[in-house]
Order: sequence, then structure tokens, then C-alpha cells
Amino acid sequence: MERIKQNDTFDVLKVIMAMMITIIHIITLRKLGVIGSFIFPILRTAVPLFFMISSYLFFSKINIIKSYTEQKIFI
Repeated sequence: MERIKQNDTFDVLKVIMAMMITIIHIITLRKLGVIGSFIFPILRTAVPLFFMISSYLFFSKINIIKSYTEQKIFI
């Protein structure tokens, strides 16, 4: 398997989105009041973006692996 260059930008984005998702689960909208009605939709975008970045990284890794048995081991 060939070694690829790691993109740290994706890792930083995933950490930020993980924190945003944690905030969604901890803080209720009523506690934030009027500010929450503006911030909450922005926080909600973290979930789909987190999954899109994760799936992009996963499938880019799968495409590099040529052998089917190695792909099964990776999955």
C-alpha cells in the first residue's frame, strides 16, 4: 500500500464539527434565546458536513487500496 500525504485541514475541520455537534446535544435552544435562533442552524450544518468529510476520507483511502482482501481488512 502506498503512503499518501495527510491533509491536516480535514482533521481540524472534523474536530471543530465534533465540538459543534457536542454543543447541539448539550445546550437547548430555549437557553440560548434569540441568539440561539441564529446560531442553532449554523451548528446543525456540522452533522452532514462531518459525515461528508469522513466518507470522502474513507473512500479516498479505499480507492488507493488495490487488493480486495486488503479493502475488506480496512473496512
